[in-house]
Amino acid sequence: MSIPKRSTRRLSIAGAMISGLTAVAVSTTVGAGAAPALPPRDAFCSSVPVDSRVDFECTNTDVGPATAGAFVMCNDLRPLAQEVRIRPESTIRFSQDCGPGAHPISWNVNAETDYQRDRERDDKIDRDHM
Repeated sequence: MSIPKRSTRRLSIAGAMISGLTAVAVSTTVGAGAAPALPPRDAFCSSVPVDSRVDFECTNTDVGPATAGAFVMCNDLRPLAQEVRIRPESTIRFSQDCGPGAHPISWNVNAETDYQRDRERDDKIDRDHM
């Protein structure tokens, strides 16, 4: 019994399609691997003056630790500075107080994850060696 040419052609097209789909499935499965690491998340702060002090709130959204730094200048020209560590994925609150009879006239606060700090240091080293 012989297979008509028309059926042979349909079988070869169907076979080619199945082979192609199998190759695509295998290559996407094998090539998937581990998902790329997410970029580091951020650390940030806010500040509010309250009478003789400035209240700070800093949040670290990264999976690693961060550092927050605050600077306050009081009207009696006394500078206040503080650096605090922030645990991964947490929020901290702290204050700087100018004391009785004084009040803050300017202040600044910032936060940076350890990952960001290390990356900036490595970038600086790379630029210095160019």
